[in-house]
Amino acid sequence: MKLTVLGCWSPFPSPGGACSGYLVENLDAAVLLDCGHGVVGKLLSKIAINFLNAVVISHFHPDHCADLFALRHAVRSCFRNGTLKGKIPLYVPSQPLEDLHYFKRCEDAFSFHYLEEVLPEGVRIGDLRLNFMPVRHKVPTYATAVDDGHKRMVYSGDTMFFEEFTSFLHKADLFLSEASVRGKDKEYAQEAGHLTPAQAAELAVKGEVGQLLLTHFWPKYRLRDLHEEAEIAYGKAVELVSENMEYTV
Repeated sequence: MKLTVLGCWSPFPSPGGACSGYLVENLDAAVLLDCGHGVVGKLLSKIAINFLNAVVISHFHPDHCADLFALRHAVRSCFRNGTLKGKIPLYVPSQPLEDLHYFKRCEDAFSFHYLEEVLPEGVRIGDLRLNFMPVRHKVPTYATAVDDGHKRMVYSGDTMFFEEFTSFLHKADLFLSEASVRGKDKEYAQEAGHLTPAQAAELAVKGEVGQLLLTHFWPKYRLRDLHEEAEIAYGKAVELVSENMEYTV
């Protein structure tokens, strides 16, 4: 199973960058986790749209979903040239309703499925099993676990720290975690529903994960400061992702 980072910034991209977007692939399936500002251009450099099997949107904040309209047009272009026959499954929260109704204009490219309705069984995309857990953010948000039968990775979406998350993380081979807020701004992290690098590391330790990757960076922070905070709390190497990085899970 391969993870490719398409975008890692929030709430706006760095110059030439993109917000949240992660492509998970194996020989049988390709799934896009989130589709924030600038993600579709990055996606098209990695995979033809007709090879994309599903899209998951963790929540309806623009840095995680704004490029859905660009993806819609890319899908419809495949309909026109005959390289894609059916709509792509799109897994989204059913709330907030105003956001759902806004994106329902993409129904000519995607078949909508609601994350609340696939709990706890999850869904199978090819030979990938996807499971979801509601996490704690300003709007309904879901973490995603992807399992190929041999390895398992978990993507946090956006969330504040809460102990119960460790049960979903338990023994994951890779944890891709948001780390939006520096420790000195910890009170804001709690208010906004985000993690500090140290909190992401604490979840990784308690969840006994194999590898910790941090993402979802505010462009005005110095990344080395986030890195230092995470490694002090984790006690071993932590990696901060960047666009186009690939990881074998």
